[in-house]
Amino acid sequence: MSRRSLALVVLLALLIPVALTQAQEEPTELIDQALANLSARLGSEVTLTDLKAWTWAEQFFADTSLGCPAPDGVYSQVQTRGFQILFTTYDDVEYDYRVSADGQIVVLCAEGRPAEALPPTPTPGPGDPVPCDPAADPTYLAPRVEVGKEARVTRDGLPSNLRSAPATTGELLVQIPPGARLSVVGGPQCGEEMVWWQATYGSFTGWVAEGQDADYYIEPLGPAPLGAANAGEMARLNAFQHDSPVTVVLFVTDGQIAAGYEDGTVRLWDAAGAAEQAPLAGEPHAAAVTALAAIQPDAAALGLTEAQPRLASGDAAGTVIFWDPVAQAQLATVAAHSDAIISMAFSVDGTLLATAGADGAVKLWNAATGAEIAVITQFSGAVTSLAFNAQGDLLTTGSADGGVWVWGLPAQ
Repeated sequence: MSRRSLALVVLLALLIPVALTQAQEEPTELIDQALANLSARLGSEVTLTDLKAWTWAEQFFADTSLGCPAPDGVYSQVQTRGFQILFTTYDDVEYDYRVSADGQIVVLCAEGRPAEALPPTPTPGPGDPVPCDPAADPTYLAPRVEVGKEARVTRDGLPSNLRSAPATTGELLVQIPPGARLSVVGGPQCGEEMVWWQATYGSFTGWVAEGQDADYYIEPLGPAPLGAANAGEMARLNAFQHDSPVTVVLFVTDGQIAAGYEDGTVRLWDAAGAAEQAPLAGEPHAAAVTALAAIQPDAAALGLTEAQPRLASGDAAGTVIFWDPVAQAQLATVAAHSDAIISMAFSVDGTLLATAGADGAVKLWNAATGAEIAVITQFSGAVTSLAFNAQGDLLTTGSADGGVWVWGLPAQ
């Protein structure tokens, strides 16, 4: 081998690791360019943390179309270094970007062709759709979807049209089939007696009508706004979170929820969605809460001008606590049973509380004072269920041995 050939081999050996190192470097600036383009298309900022997955790969394309030519496009027939960058959203929509190494060409590719560019925002003219508050105008269906949340085309309906503008005169971009998911990214705008929302479906971004007259074309997917109709399925209206496991929950009144927790606390929640409240005032249970009982007596039916709600809680150690849910304070604490409280019930007028324990006993209590009134110990096993009748003079018990017994209440 000649000295010149040897020098060339050595030079190539030195260059190859450098080229490989460069090829392995993440093209951060080009990824940011693709993200900026996607953000503009979706109408809100998208970052890598908003994505389910993303990948990139360096490629050498045959021409400046970067492997994604438009049907009528004209491209320089030169080898072009670039990158294919794939973004996958949490609803499994994939966006295929092609970006030249110099950053001068950014293409969103859909089925081998450049995706449609974002339609220009039209200047509203007389009668054109404009931003609106449909909830305040009875002309329109009450809105149920929200910006930033997912929706779907109603499963029993027809396909929904995604258009380039919020009007039936807008160009039809794609028909979304029944049951298909879409992301609501903008709106609402009102026009033609319809509420329009900007939405993304696959690689398309456009406008879809929520409904007209009494018919909804799209519906919320997942948690629905408070007060929204259920649209044929259960909808979560509110959620409340505490760091201890919930053991029992019930309504104290129509607007107030009581929850018992493993840490021995009892908390009240506003059913309309208030923030977490502190536990009820007083000493909490020393063991996990195992049972709750509450009642809102019907003052009119009882011939009273006012009747306060009642609340009581029982725990795994057999202790019962009487609460004032209005003042959110503790009234009385009694060592009611020698084992866990399984069931509790208030009489219809709220004056009596019945408790049943794993110790096989049933006890009656004065709900105002916490004083014991009567005890029944004629069961062979745990009493699992209690109920008062509507007149408040009978008590029914159910026990683990299969027995259902009816008891007459003592005169007071």
